Amino acid sequence: MIKISTNICVGIEDKQYSVIPPFCMIEQRMIDSNAFREVQKKCPSALLAYTLIKLQLREKKDKKTKRIISTNRYNLKFPYAHAERYLSRGAFKRAIKALTKYGFIEITEPGGRLHNPAEYALSGGWINYKENS
Repeated sequence: MIKISTNICVGIEDKQYSVIPPFCMIEQRMIDSNAFREVQKKCPSALLAYTLIKLQLREKKDKKTKRIISTNRYNLKFPYAHAERYLSRGAFKRAIKALTKYGFIEITEPGGRLHNPAEYALSGGWINYKENS
């Protein structure tokens, strides 16, 4: 189950916790975008898949500039076996396909060989998505 509050924090309900401690922020402009509306119509589980992948993001504070920087933005690993806790394998596969099509993520390493998980990168391609009229 996904909960979206008014300040767009997304958490995943779990049996042990009311909400898993880490959360991921989703920008209001992403929620309002054409790409987001389209991906939700085509694949309702896409937001959950995006959240699961984005939760793999590791950030640290740069000591000099005091800015938060991502240490693994282009190699977010999330195996299908971990996704099966929240979604069926088929639903996760459809969600990844939809997220890639609408520009939310990119597959940087396909995985599958020797049981290596696929690697994903967060993408800003959704900003330039135009509705097919």
